[in-house]
Amino acid sequence: MGYTHYWERVGKSPKEWKKLTSDCRKLVERLGIPLANGHGDPGSAPEVSDLRVCFNGVEEQSHETFCLSINKLGFQFCKTAYKPYDMAVMCCLVVAKHYFPSMRVSSDGSESNWAPAVARVKEILGYTPKFYLGEDVPVQPRAIEEDESI
Repeated sequence: MGYTHYWERVGKSPKEWKKLTSDCRKLVERLGIPLANGHGDPGSAPEVSDLRVCFNGVEEQSHETFCLSINKLGFQFCKTAYKPYDMAVMCCLVVAKHYFPSMRVSSDGSESNWAPAVARVKEILGYTPKFYLGEDVPVQPRAIEEDESI
């Protein structure tokens, strides 16, 4: 068992996908979280291309690979085990839901776990995404308190 995020993407708009990858690239660069390729190899870089967004934490801070692909629709998941790259995963899913509103995102976490990710998206990208966890739980931006752990 581990802390896991789940999503089901149904849309495949190349125009929206390009916006999604552009925003995820900015997040990956500006979040300040050590990220690596999908295997978590030290010295490697996350892959953010026109086809996919794929990354993991680095070495012991890695767990399962997070990957969004323009060509992969349907149910997917990523178990992060609360490792630091979890914030990058949540931020990218918030952005994906913003551009693909019919996408369903759920999680082992609650809206309080997701509020800091919505806040980071707003801070870094300059817009407040409409993000719902599950089908009807709106998540509002909220900063992480200093004594609060994710």
